Amino acid sequence: MAVTAFVAAYLIIWGGFSAIATSCQWLLVQHGLIATMKPINSTLLGAGLLISAGIWQLTPWKETCLNHCRAPIQFLSENWQAGTMGALRMDLKHGLFCLGCCWVLMALFFYGGIMNLLRLIGLAVFILIEKVTPANIHFSRYSGILLIAWGLLLFY
Repeated sequence: MAVTAFVAAYLIIWGGFSAIATSCQWLLVQHGLIATMKPINSTLLGAGLLISAGIWQLTPWKETCLNHCRAPIQFLSENWQAGTMGALRMDLKHGLFCLGCCWVLMALFFYGGIMNLLRLIGLAVFILIEKVTPANIHFSRYSGILLIAWGLLLFY
């Protein structure tokens, strides 16, 4: 039963995020800023997304989330809670760290197109590199600077 609660917590976190992302997509489509599955039509919104993602990559919150995501066994050992409700609470907390690690990067799908398979693979590889790269390499910080520069270049 505890395993079911543990898995349910991830479904709650990522299902909630998906619902919010879907609502954002619907609003963007309604306001003509994106076509249903195509990239953003607005340079300002695209630049804003890239710059926001870059800034997030540089924050201490991102680093904290990433550190917990990089070491799930350590997180579980330090935050262990017995029983079904303990498993649910524990994984809700860990799921929030995982979401905090990736949510802004996933929002970049609005920039490049929701159903673009190459961008999906690229983002998956990016997140994998970010998770397996040792913390002292600062991959997130370098990528943050690149995302901000990319966003600023859209204005020119």
